Amino acid sequence: MQSHLIFNTVIGRQKPENIVNRSTSCPFCDRNQLEGIMEERGPMILLLNKFPVLEERHFPPC
Repeated sequence: MQSHLIFNTVIGRQKPENIVNRSTSCPFCDRNQLEGIMEERGPMILLLNKFPVLEERHFPPC
């Protein structure tokens, strides 16, 4: 059985982009504004995916 990944471009367009658009701030730089924090280990943060762009792909929480 083959399976294809389907990228939802509607959700993808909502994602903040700060590589080309330099006026947009990095969404990970302000830790106090982050939502869906699952775990923190020192400088690493595990977050829930705010922009699930892959359709029908659900990953169980750790």
